[in-house]
Amino acid sequence: MLLPVLILAMASFVPASHAQESIADEPDIVVDEFDRGTPRRSLRGFLTAAQEHDFEAAAEYLDQRNLPSRMKTTDGPSLAHGLAVVINRKLWIDFAEISDHPDGTSGDGLPSYRDKFAEIESQDNVITLLLQRVPRGDGEFIWKISNKTVAEIPELYEEFGYGPVEERLLDILPDVTFLGVELFKWVIIFGAGLIAYPVLLVLLRVLSRLIVKRSSDVHDLVRQFLTRPFLWLLLVIIVHQVTNRLGFGIEAQQIARAQTVSIIIVVWALLAATNLFRAIYRVRLRRQGKEAAIVLLGPLGNAIKILIVLFAILLWLNNLGFNITALLAGLGVGGIAIALALQKPLEDLFGAVSMYTQQPVKVGDFCRFGEVMGTVEEIGLRTTRIRTLSKTVVSIPNAKIAGDILDNYSMRKHIWYHPRLTLRYDSTPRQLNEVLTATRDLLDAHEKVLDDPLRVRLTGFSREGFKLDIYAYIATTDYAEFLEIAEELNLATIEIVTKSGTGFAIPGLMLAPGEL
Repeated sequence: MLLPVLILAMASFVPASHAQESIADEPDIVVDEFDRGTPRRSLRGFLTAAQEHDFEAAAEYLDQRNLPSRMKTTDGPSLAHGLAVVINRKLWIDFAEISDHPDGTSGDGLPSYRDKFAEIESQDNVITLLLQRVPRGDGEFIWKISNKTVAEIPELYEEFGYGPVEERLLDILPDVTFLGVELFKWVIIFGAGLIAYPVLLVLLRVLSRLIVKRSSDVHDLVRQFLTRPFLWLLLVIIVHQVTNRLGFGIEAQQIARAQTVSIIIVVWALLAATNLFRAIYRVRLRRQGKEAAIVLLGPLGNAIKILIVLFAILLWLNNLGFNITALLAGLGVGGIAIALALQKPLEDLFGAVSMYTQQPVKVGDFCRFGEVMGTVEEIGLRTTRIRTLSKTVVSIPNAKIAGDILDNYSMRKHIWYHPRLTLRYDSTPRQLNEVLTATRDLLDAHEKVLDDPLRVRLTGFSREGFKLDIYAYIATTDYAEFLEIAEELNLATIEIVTKSGTGFAIPGLMLAPGEL
């Protein structure tokens, strides 16, 4: 009860502030018992009187001169009631668009004594509803609803007025209003909601079973989303359609204009949908083995929720009549300042997104970044922590890792075995050939050495001796196991060289790699 009152107070406060700003420029307005000095005041007075069910007073706002002969038996209060029903059911009156000047609106293509306040699209054509400046009888001119529009009230009511059920409820129920809405309308609205709720609940439960299997990890979340926020969203849509069909009075229009309940339900549904999609992607990432990327879903989901709430607040304030243009401009300038201040953290955050999505490294990988070599212990939103070989921890900004070269040893399928031997120059061709053949046989026979590529070649000459190059891959990714196999192969190679009767050259000069 308190919320609609506050909304109504805020909605009525905004136009008043604007009126006070221009009060110094306000022209002389005819003093009138029914405040009919301008088009806006006359129409507001008519709707207010109709809202209070004072159709005798509402008839004072109708120009009943020169009406067709068929309407001679129709009294003013009946016409006022019929027009009020049509306006409530079919129109949304925006008083800001209606002139508050004694002379009305100029340059609208109508005679100077007439102003348009609405249009209604009937089955046959579009009917323009008019206000008209008429003599009051004492030399002053006031504004009333035009006799042209009054003459069309019976046809308008026949097409847009209450139906038999509504007329029956109107006769049976007490003539009571709440927030400017008649009791029979509240009965129809709540009746529609009570009928729609169980029907929608059953349909959405069936739909949840059709969409997701019960064995699915997200079945409960899908069912809760459909049977709670989505269900209420559908109810709001149904009630909105019913209320549009029934029509609201001016007071209810001012409250409904803020669309507070609708915005709350829509925000609830969007927040729930965000949680649902986050849970679905969490399951998908877990199935894909991307456990580390799950940490991104939290801040990403929270950012989306904040944007949803901010947009909803701005929409609500705009519906209340507040000028949010200046607020958006301020937010834009403030956003630029914040973005500049958070440039580095944002770069690191996007770097984290890149690392989580592309996954160049994972927690537990052994890698080298620049001069840093070690095991990845944590990939945070700003930095990545690496445990080095000396057991220290180095924190590197994610933006730097994502943008530079990263060597991930844990992603290799095999480990390269590539020793280079130098034999003495006094080695005979037979001895060299014996070393090459025995070394090839050694590698071929070892179960952990891959057959392809596998090369043992006499590649050239250096100042110290003959150069032999061994090129092979060990079928393991465990570096400790690789060292054990390499040690075994190295010892066997030394034994081969020794048995051949030759030996390794003793370097007399340290040469650069590749120099002959």
